[in-house]
Amino acid sequence: MRAPSPLLRFAMLALLAVGAVSMVVPLLSALSLALEPPTARITGLPLFFPTRFYWPNFIAGWKDLNMGQLFGNSLVVSLGTVAGQSIIALMAAYSISRVRMPGSRFLLYFFVSTMFLAESVLLLPIFLVLSQLGLLNTLLGIVVPKLAWGLSVLFFVRTMDAIPREYDEAANIDGAGDWRILWRVILPQMWPAIATMAIETFVGTWNDFLLPLVVVSSSSKYTVSLGLLELGGPNVGVLPQIRMAATLIAMLPALFIFLVLQRLFMQAVGVGGIKG
Repeated sequence: MRAPSPLLRFAMLALLAVGAVSMVVPLLSALSLALEPPTARITGLPLFFPTRFYWPNFIAGWKDLNMGQLFGNSLVVSLGTVAGQSIIALMAAYSISRVRMPGSRFLLYFFVSTMFLAESVLLLPIFLVLSQLGLLNTLLGIVVPKLAWGLSVLFFVRTMDAIPREYDEAANIDGAGDWRILWRVILPQMWPAIATMAIETFVGTWNDFLLPLVVVSSSSKYTVSLGLLELGGPNVGVLPQIRMAATLIAMLPALFIFLVLQRLFMQAVGVGGIKG
């Protein structure tokens, strides 16, 4: 394959540089605002440098907005969703990819079709079902609607399809059943794919605002995204510097999860989710 021309390479690098700047500038602007002293005059510029680095804003943001409780609620919801969704998607994907029961591919397409429904369309049915189950105003009520997701099932099915069936046959010869094959043979080769979906699910759940807004009514059950809006709104009296500091603190768990699972994520991207 012929190497791209210097002009094309320059255009690609310029485009990537513009994309990088467009992502970095808002983050730097947020950090600049969070470091401004409470008495400083806010310029409103998209990017400015603070008059001095006032770190107590982060401490005040943690305390004033009760970030400890918000973090605890969001961690329970996000980690519960990741664990439950991964287990359900793994079992569903195994039944479609390996068991090949009648109508399994149609079931896969049904799962995938749910991805095209806007979340706002599903809010009323979700609310009614959770009301009947007595799960309104509970953290479990935020987790349950997220446990079945078409993208995770599709991704796991495609990953399992790439795993040679000779592994299954060898395990069958040794007397292993479907359950043992799934957890002892298939699962060890699925970790890159699981890490990829774990990052996607955790970040999406951590940042989700609409579903917690509908399900939760008590401030003691607020997640981070909901709490930042409800408890840190302009009418509450919290300074914008402190609100921005709390917002930056709220980004840390998602960043931490990505850094921890980055190696498995890159492995899934590079080799299609299969360990050699």
